[in-house]
Amino acid sequence: KIYQTLQKKQISTKATLPMLRKILHKNRRNQLSRSYTKQQANYEIYLAKRPGENNKTHLDCFGMRKVEYPSVPPMGLLAKSLYLSVDPYLRCRLNKDSGVDYTKSYEVSGVISSVGIGKVLQSSNPKFNQGDTIIHNGLSDWPWRNYTSFDETSLSSMITVPDMEPLSLYLGIFGIPGITAYFGMLRRGNPKPGDTVVISSAAGATGSIAGQIAKIKGCKVIISHIYRQIVRSLVSVVLIKK
Repeated sequence: KIYQTLQKKQISTKATLPMLRKILHKNRRNQLSRSYTKQQANYEIYLAKRPGENNKTHLDCFGMRKVEYPSVPPMGLLAKSLYLSVDPYLRCRLNKDSGVDYTKSYEVSGVISSVGIGKVLQSSNPKFNQGDTIIHNGLSDWPWRNYTSFDETSLSSMITVPDMEPLSLYLGIFGIPGITAYFGMLRRGNPKPGDTVVISSAAGATGSIAGQIAKIKGCKVIISHIYRQIVRSLVSVVLIKK
């Protein structure tokens, strides 16, 4: 509609492209703001109980409940959750004692959390603008709920990231799994051409990346998985593909 109006008034679109972009960008932000003026239904996933017999995790260990729609705190922001990571380390957080020193256990009836990606809906912090795509820089907790508010302290580990397709790559190859594979192989493993590298769970988010790094370094890669068909796929697609 804006473009058609400019044509009717015989205004050069080439000369007004910067202005046109600003108008469209402003309209998009206004539309985003109007979309969330009305409070949306907000649900969260919580830990209903810890794993029971044989330490097995079942669906009834988790629950979903409706929670209050959050407001924007001073110097904070309100965000919509887009992607949430489900990484192996989360399993130890279901236990009463996580058994590791880099993360703590979930509380029973407490909300599940992990690394997440979201879109800023409203902000009272000058470092973040409406429409920004944000992610926690590290193992900071992003609650598993539709909409979440973050105060100024929480934002100390929050960063904005460029939009890309798909955004979930920030939780995969550019997230904890990719970082684990990269530093584990190159800083700890330090593989040399001709070395033999054995990778268990080679179909996992970390193992599949570690296998490719080993191949790039000229190593002989031995992979394992419970299913033969997946092993064939890994050999033909993941580890052999250049």
